[in-house]
Amino acid sequence: MLGNVSADGLPRSGGWKVIKINGGFRYARFASIAINWIAAEPDGDNMILPELQTLLGSDLLEFNRPERVMISAESDSDCWQISAI
Repeated sequence: MLGNVSADGLPRSGGWKVIKINGGFRYARFASIAINWIAAEPDGDNMILPELQTLLGSDLLEFNRPERVMISAESDSDCWQISAI
């Protein structure tokens, strides 16, 4: 989830964007409130679960442990970095 709309510069409703996650480049489909798809190429198989498991740990269903990520623009590119915080 991307949180409340603000002046954060995130490409909400921007469609496919290049992201860097877990040391590799992927494509993420940004929607108004969330990133809902991560793939090796636009319209490829959804890899969001394995990418998040690698980033955050394998047990994403531990509801007592909220997970947070930071999404930031890479300088001098159209790429977005996703990292655990």
